[in-house]
Amino acid sequence: MFKQAYPTLLLMMWGVRVKYLHKSPHAVFNSENTISPNMCEAESKVMQLAANGSLKELDSLLRKDNKAYAFANQDGVTALMLAASEDRPDVVNLFLQHGAKSDGVTKDGWTALMAAADNGHSRVVKTLLHHGVMVDYVTSDGWTALMLASKHGHSEAVDLLLSHQAKVDYIDTEGMTALMIASAEGHLHVVELLLKHKANPNLVNSEGVSALMFASQRGHSRIANSLLLNSADPNIADRDGVTAISSAAQTGHCSTVKLLIKHGAMIDRPNRFGVTPVMFASQEGHLKIADLLVASGANLNKTDIDGCTALMAASRNGHVQIVTLLLEKGAEVDPADDTGVTALHIAAENGHSVVVHLLLTWKAMVDKATDEGVTALMFASQNGHLEAVRLLINSSADAERVNNDGVSAAMFASVNGNTNILELLKSKDS
Repeated sequence: MFKQAYPTLLLMMWGVRVKYLHKSPHAVFNSENTISPNMCEAESKVMQLAANGSLKELDSLLRKDNKAYAFANQDGVTALMLAASEDRPDVVNLFLQHGAKSDGVTKDGWTALMAAADNGHSRVVKTLLHHGVMVDYVTSDGWTALMLASKHGHSEAVDLLLSHQAKVDYIDTEGMTALMIASAEGHLHVVELLLKHKANPNLVNSEGVSALMFASQRGHSRIANSLLLNSADPNIADRDGVTAISSAAQTGHCSTVKLLIKHGAMIDRPNRFGVTPVMFASQEGHLKIADLLVASGANLNKTDIDGCTALMAASRNGHVQIVTLLLEKGAEVDPADDTGVTALHIAAENGHSVVVHLLLTWKAMVDKATDEGVTALMFASQNGHLEAVRLLINSSADAERVNNDGVSAAMFASVNGNTNILELLKSKDS
């Protein structure tokens, strides 16, 4: 047997979707997991009142025991934090009046302000800020209250934090900023607030990914537009050389691709494997994007590091309309990759008979062989693609030809038990 027409390595390179992921810290604030059976009666009572009890009863308890506010569970969660997470500004204010430590932290570095910001409790955020809490404490993952509010789209909380001088470009342990997080999550109003407060749109995380790249990969075109209007660089590339336009082309976000082109994105810039936006679009079957890139002057005959073209990518996956588009707009039909494989070989191997017919109509060389001497007819015969074999034979493919090891199409069909193809090949000879 011979190896696949389409190199496995290249499939891996192109097949990995550009997923810009970021982790978010986990909070431990709620009445169910905060109130522990190990607490004494007084501690449990304070926690219960903080979560959902009577303000008057809590005030009475705190007057009797002026240290009750200091109780914390095994994770370091205090009654103040619990009240903040449950959106009880009056209770938060009461604790602070009785001397509760506003900037206490859990074992993971969480504060009451973070609990409120994470849940979008703007009244609690406002109360805590009024009492002078530190706005830029960070969790063990490097997240601030601003990042937490930004992730969930809590624009009112974001606005409050920014008005109290929260560091807009604070970077977490993965290099993420609030702007990147909001852009990834699709929170337009938050993005606009951050940009208004001079967030830098061209910072990148530890993988080299910018806010614009996050927005483009996920198709948040309105956010991408806001970022571009605030001087975001459309040609920043991540560690693999992937740019915003490549990411949007691969994931199928046409309006974002159009926007990026308008703002000067380089349409032929390859990633570190040589894959360009039009190659990504062709592989994934995104016809509108491929058409847009072609109309914008994309080089259709550019090759990746293995010599593969956009036409080969479209042929492998049977994207007939894209194959047609590429051929009509000037893609060469017979270029070969570094192993001598052409688009016709790829289409024949994968049984895409309509693509085979198209390529033959555009005068693809029917008997062109790979470096191993393998022809399109051999590929189709080995894999049992009867219609492709018929098309190739009708285009005068040489059924007697053998590869470098002396194996013919009929021999490949026989070894793989493709009797219908073997009969077709024999009938041609008779």
